[in-house]
Amino acid sequence: MIGLKINQYKILEKIGSGGQGTVYKALDTKLERPVVIKVGRHNIDALNAFVQANGGGPQRPAETGAALRGADTARGGELFRLNCASCHNFTGQGGALSSGKFAPALTPATEDQIYTAMLSGPQNMPHFSDRQLSPDEKKDIIAYVKTVVDGDNDPGGNGLGGIGPVSEGVIAWIVGIVALVGFTLWLGAKA
Repeated sequence: MIGLKINQYKILEKIGSGGQGTVYKALDTKLERPVVIKVGRHNIDALNAFVQANGGGPQRPAETGAALRGADTARGGELFRLNCASCHNFTGQGGALSSGKFAPALTPATEDQIYTAMLSGPQNMPHFSDRQLSPDEKKDIIAYVKTVVDGDNDPGGNGLGGIGPVSEGVIAWIVGIVALVGFTLWLGAKA
């Protein structure tokens, strides 16, 4: 659904879903302003059938959940740093983008949501076809993301909230300056 155009409305992101249907944030391309669209369950099924009958969209794999995690997390880490880290940060914590948009934190995202986002490319995110990233490479990226957000991979010591190496460098610099000032004061008191 993300990226699909219904009349003058372009679906931007899913806001939520429930028993009555799904609510999406969309852009009214005629008025150039955001709107909210509620789509009932039967409408979603009909819309999906229409899209598939008229050329189709990206196909999700049959696997779901943990089955979407690849076997090579090291390759997934390399691919994530190459394709995703500039927006989502090295640890998947998200960040600000241009034009008031943002890359969300990947911590609450499921394997299905990450795979679907790579296929559809919501907001400023590019979509990755199977020619750009093979399904196995997408699964390896998911495996890497899930190991990082689960706290299993924190190179360099304390992650300090996962905001990157700058925070660790600032803390080390402050501790070093305080130690130097303390040593200088101690040396001056002995003299």
